[in-house]
Amino acid sequence: MRLITAVSVLSIVGFATASVKLFTLDLTVSNIAPDGTERQAYLVNGQTPGPNLLIDQGDEVSVTINNHLDVPTTIHFHGIEQAGTIWSDGVPGITQQLIDPGSSFVANWTAAQHGMYWYHSHARAIYGDGVRGGIYIRPTPENLDDSPLSQISNDPEELAVLKKAHSNPKILSFVDWTHWTSERGLADWNKTHMEILCIDSILVNGK
Repeated sequence: MRLITAVSVLSIVGFATASVKLFTLDLTVSNIAPDGTERQAYLVNGQTPGPNLLIDQGDEVSVTINNHLDVPTTIHFHGIEQAGTIWSDGVPGITQQLIDPGSSFVANWTAAQHGMYWYHSHARAIYGDGVRGGIYIRPTPENLDDSPLSQISNDPEELAVLKKAHSNPKILSFVDWTHWTSERGLADWNKTHMEILCIDSILVNGK
């Protein structure tokens, strides 16, 4: 399994210090059986969900997407504003072209927000086959102090624990899982004109 590549680089522009986070997402195809029934899946760095992207608010983010699948796709960073970087939004036919099999694309954007988001394929319905993962952007100390944690507790020790959790969260991913691929689901939808909403399992962190 190829692990996610994350590198922090400090660059000084004037008096401002910015951090650059570099990630690599390798999209591959494999058979897996997370609930005991084997089926074809699309993986991110050998797993589904893909690795979480841990970022600090204000970071410059660069994600290299290598498409080793048998279908074209893109990666959409769901909830990220993409101010000034719409070409990295991952919506095919609107902000960028599809990433063909055997090709790569580099998405660059600024983490102006903070909180929990996710990334996923934005072509056909193959995010349901496994191309998805979490994005967590840690808030700046100023935004953390202004957060509504005081609505949960006003005890200093409890607040300290809550703030620590913001810096090192335990991320849980809950996803629907079926024993049929998204291509079969789309074919049945087109044939019957009914969306298939039944699932076989709910996976927690891919299990």
